[in-house]
Amino acid sequence: MSTRRSKNTKSFNGCFTCRRRKVACDLGKPACAKCQKSGFVCEGYDVKLRWSSFVKFDKYGNQLPNETNHEIEYYQRRSIPYVKYPPNQRYTMYSQLDDALASLAKHEIADDEDGSRQQGPFGVFRGVFADRQPPAKRAKPAKEENGPAGATGNGNLGNEWLSTELLDAALLTASALNGDTHFLDMFKNDALEAIGEIDDTVQPAETVSNQMLHMLFQGRNSQSDLNPHNSRENSHYHADSSSNLINIHAGKGANMPKTIMEIIETAPLPASIAIDKFGIPNTSLTVHPMTRYLLNYYIEHLADMMTVIPLPKNPWKFIYFPRALMAVGELASIGRTSNARNCLLNALLAVSAFNLQSKFTRGSDEMKYYVDLGIQLRQQATNFLNRCLEEDILKQKYKDVLVAVLSMVTIDVVWGTMSGCKIHLDHCEKIIEKKMKVKKKLSTKAVILHRIFSSLKLIQDSTSLENISKQEIFLNENNYSSFIIGSPASTEEVQRFNSNNVIGIKKRRHKRDAAAPVASEETTDIKSKGVYNEKITDNGKVRIEYIVNQVESVEHEEGGSPKSEVPAFIDITRTSFQPSKNKLEDKMISSDAIYGLPNSLILIFSEVVHLIRFKKFHKDQGLELPLFFDELSDQLEYKLLSWQLEWTLTQDDDDTAYISPRHEGIYHHVMSFYHGLVIYFYRFVEDVNPMYLQERVEKVLRHLDQIQNIVEQHKDTCYIIPLFWQGFVAGSEAMTVFLQNGYNLWGHKISQTGVGTYWNARQIMLEIWRRKNYNHQNDSWPDVLRDWKTNVMLT
Repeated sequence: MSTRRSKNTKSFNGCFTCRRRKVACDLGKPACAKCQKSGFVCEGYDVKLRWSSFVKFDKYGNQLPNETNHEIEYYQRRSIPYVKYPPNQRYTMYSQLDDALASLAKHEIADDEDGSRQQGPFGVFRGVFADRQPPAKRAKPAKEENGPAGATGNGNLGNEWLSTELLDAALLTASALNGDTHFLDMFKNDALEAIGEIDDTVQPAETVSNQMLHMLFQGRNSQSDLNPHNSRENSHYHADSSSNLINIHAGKGANMPKTIMEIIETAPLPASIAIDKFGIPNTSLTVHPMTRYLLNYYIEHLADMMTVIPLPKNPWKFIYFPRALMAVGELASIGRTSNARNCLLNALLAVSAFNLQSKFTRGSDEMKYYVDLGIQLRQQATNFLNRCLEEDILKQKYKDVLVAVLSMVTIDVVWGTMSGCKIHLDHCEKIIEKKMKVKKKLSTKAVILHRIFSSLKLIQDSTSLENISKQEIFLNENNYSSFIIGSPASTEEVQRFNSNNVIGIKKRRHKRDAAAPVASEETTDIKSKGVYNEKITDNGKVRIEYIVNQVESVEHEEGGSPKSEVPAFIDITRTSFQPSKNKLEDKMISSDAIYGLPNSLILIFSEVVHLIRFKKFHKDQGLELPLFFDELSDQLEYKLLSWQLEWTLTQDDDDTAYISPRHEGIYHHVMSFYHGLVIYFYRFVEDVNPMYLQERVEKVLRHLDQIQNIVEQHKDTCYIIPLFWQGFVAGSEAMTVFLQNGYNLWGHKISQTGVGTYWNARQIMLEIWRRKNYNHQNDSWPDVLRDWKTNVMLT
């Protein structure tokens, strides 16, 4: 006999504690029995009020963000009766409340109206401006010509929409942004559905509101702002040693979950045995088993996921993790630690909680438990980072601050809150630049952290092509000849490439005559001998250089490239954390180890990214490209197409026999990135039509699929998580249904690793394919990112 499931309703009558815990309240007064039985403090039923600061406007009439007043209590209770509404104005579902507020938000009061409008218990009114002009109305974005079938409304900015197959992953991001598990009620409890094909089954989710779409793609502005002149001391860290205060709560509504750590009171000792006025503390910190479980899970299962290839001496094990353990020890022993370490500890715990939720059935109680736990820890980490950035960076431990900010980038990638990635990387860049002005020599661990930042920053800059600042553009008539690092191609080589049309692509010039390449006097047909080396620049970024060797002879293989070697990080191990037996070595954590790519390819990648940003800056500013741009483009094209892998991944006697399955997996990862870089170069430097790049698109997919096959066949000996960058860049240019379905399936498989869902990048690809099918003019991923005002981080 089939039973009909009763419809869940939300109640607004419970105490604040039960409502926050999402449990049913028995409405007992003055305190409910549910809270007393569970050991929680019942916060009662009175309405919570707080004083708001004065509204301020800038000189253009735009409202400025409110400044938090630290002198008053955040919540202040008042003895007023509980507000009761007539039956016709009561809400039973959160969706009804959202719809009412959304309707008021969209309403524009006309000049002939009375200046106010009310809907239910809420209302809006027109403000009065004294001695100033009212703020200018925000321009409405132009509506898209062909919206997705069944889209969730026509009024949302950029016409964002969300595919049904990506809904569950997006709900996790919405929960993280919203700070609660309210959105998890939308989870489907049925079995996992098969990934639909692009031509028929990929449909927009009908239950997603425009407000949720706006929050998902545009996020919320981070309130953390790096202010080097604000030097507020950390009262917790510098608290008196005998204080009862234990610094585990970040404040501003964020508290350490009691299942992680808890402050308990102990029997007080006689005050006479203390030598100061404060006495001996009567509180202690209890570290619950869940903390140990999450930390062990991180070091055993998650640290190796932070790099493309598991490293024998992983920075996330030997730099990040020990500092989190220090935070636990300091909190338990002296009751305080730095805000940076507190941020790192909560961030690592949040990452573990997110990964664990993916191991359970969606919508289950276990899954929701870890999501709720992860949200609380993420809020803790965010607030501790804000407090860290309010202090003087030069007075804090430099590596602690770096790992704190970089750990927040990890949270953004894992939880899908991509809007925060760029903000946190910008903070990290300012911190490094400020520190490098006073500290020129870096320790080994600091250099490794600089490499991690430089890799993340480069990947972020490759897709974040809006609002490029003038300070980033360093190319000019005087220095452009030294931009391409390595032996430049001769005039004859470049002309031979263009005349033979070796790749079958007719390039578009930029509506002017191309500049004739200038030959270097030292250029010869044979490439100069040299090696790739890393260098820390004055601003703290890691730059790869090509050092020409004029003295020592370097053996060359057939084809003219230097003899290759097996990369130093190829001996992959997945051993547990052994702090007493392992010493961190700088060379083992080089840039090629972090990327899983050879330094020669990383160098070309950085040059292509800056050339694209150089071109985009001139386009945005309405400036004409200088004449040397085409010369640099030709030189870089020659360097890209003549690139050869310097690593030895096959046996000496057979180029098709790989040394091991993991060597084969690394080869496919390198080649997938290389072909993706070729697509990236021709699309945005040379403006080549994507129809000429479909062969490269197919090659990228083939290499990515080979990685998945190798990992599935050799799970114990081969563990590789490829970068999402090449899949996104190549998949966005796929023009056939076969290739689009292939990239859609590959993206689904990558999301199952648990390191991140990448739902926003996958949704961007779906929108690009939709626009291509409708012959939309703006059908590239930079167009969609601009229209939707969103960001992607493709690590």
